[in-house]
Amino acid sequence: MTDYYQNARDDAQETVFKFLDEIVEQLEYSGSTSDDLYNDYSGGGAWHHESHIDRDYRLTEAAELLDQLSEYTEDDSGMWQGLEPREAIGAQAAYTYGNAVYDAWRNLITIINEEYVDWESEDEDDRDDLDDSIRRWTS
Repeated sequence: MTDYYQNARDDAQETVFKFLDEIVEQLEYSGSTSDDLYNDYSGGGAWHHESHIDRDYRLTEAAELLDQLSEYTEDDSGMWQGLEPREAIGAQAAYTYGNAVYDAWRNLITIINEEYVDWESEDEDDRDDLDDSIRRWTS
């Protein structure tokens, strides 16, 4: 059985690494980093959609995913309006998975922001050390 929750967390971690340079720049510039992937990261919305939402699920996979990730269920039926029932369920699963990844991403950004405050107070100023620290904080 696929662990969709863990997959979503792994995908969120991959997203942190994808946008690591921008995260570091935001931390260095303002002391915190944004959790708004759609608006504050270059190509973030497209990356999220193409990497996490634009997927096909068979009916049984969709049912399993929707069951495991029920707290992230996408309920905007306009996203799958006009699709055949099986395709609609697959689309709902895809958007639900996207919601789970986005929530995990936001949680990782919260951790980064909290850990950065402590890291900065230790007079760390080497960008490579910050990159390594972010990787450690999000593992």
